[in-house]
Amino acid sequence: MIPIAATRAATTPAAEADPDPVLGKIDQFELHLSHVRDRLSRLPPTLSTEDAALQAIVLAAEDLLAVREMLVLKESPKPDERPWQAAERFAANVWRGEPTCAADPGEVKLLYLQQLSRYKHPRKFAIWDAQMQCCPDPTQCPPSDLAACRQATLPTMEKLSAALKTRWSALPALGAAADVTDVTVDASPVKGARTDAFEAAVAELSGREVRLQLRRYDFYHQGEEGFGSGNFRPGEPRVSAWAETARLGDVSAPIETVWGYSIALLAAREPTRSGKADPAIMARLNATACQQMAERQRQEWRDGLLRAAVLRWDREQIEKSFGSPVYKRLPRNASRFGQPVPPK
Repeated sequence: MIPIAATRAATTPAAEADPDPVLGKIDQFELHLSHVRDRLSRLPPTLSTEDAALQAIVLAAEDLLAVREMLVLKESPKPDERPWQAAERFAANVWRGEPTCAADPGEVKLLYLQQLSRYKHPRKFAIWDAQMQCCPDPTQCPPSDLAACRQATLPTMEKLSAALKTRWSALPALGAAADVTDVTVDASPVKGARTDAFEAAVAELSGREVRLQLRRYDFYHQGEEGFGSGNFRPGEPRVSAWAETARLGDVSAPIETVWGYSIALLAAREPTRSGKADPAIMARLNATACQQMAERQRQEWRDGLLRAAVLRWDREQIEKSFGSPVYKRLPRNASRFGQPVPPK
């Protein structure tokens, strides 16, 4: 018999005669209540009491079998190491889940598709943008000059915005079309009367002072790996914030930007288009797939050890600690080895 005295976990003495009773034998090894309590403390609180107890008993039993495999290979738990710690360390050393492993391409693709809206479909808006630029390059303008220019041009932009909204009241209502969330500029209900009115008002009221252009704003997770490369272009933060809650055809009040003021007409929320995946994203998904594969291999190995073991549960102690429903649900492998099957 291989000794595993080092795996015996001490617990706080309770009222019973044996503060750490034996719940059963896993092959030749005693499964103690302390082993199960170790595992219980690591399970998510969302599990029911019965499910958590059952899962903890099975995991603790597998821990003892994993420690046996360590001893067979001339390895042993570290001083003061609990059985679950030794078992997980041993399995992790065998199935490491290296991030550079050749993960199953199908699994990586599945992870990619599951997160496609996050990775390759950033929000995108098409906006007619009337810009009053105080400085072509804000980094080269003295802050005082930029502030003075903004103050001087704000009345013009406020007048333009008010005139646009007045003209809007004479146009036919967009109705449900204004709620469309996935439409190209060509198919937008804003095309035509509103686009023409916007351009005409800008030309009439501001002349050459205001630059008009159609801009497409792509939004992404700034500061996160895989975003912000050449495939993703950020929009003006304040214009972006306005566009997120606007309806198609809405005209903004003057919005302060880094170079002056802007008045925006939300022309379309353009359909997102997936393209070639960002290499940084795919590397991260491959690493996730490698880790998941290693975790499955470790658990399959542990499950295989338990299926081949002789299990002798102590009905009285298990029911005393966790109740009869848990005892009835425990694995019944003993009959395969000529052992009596515990009564149901």
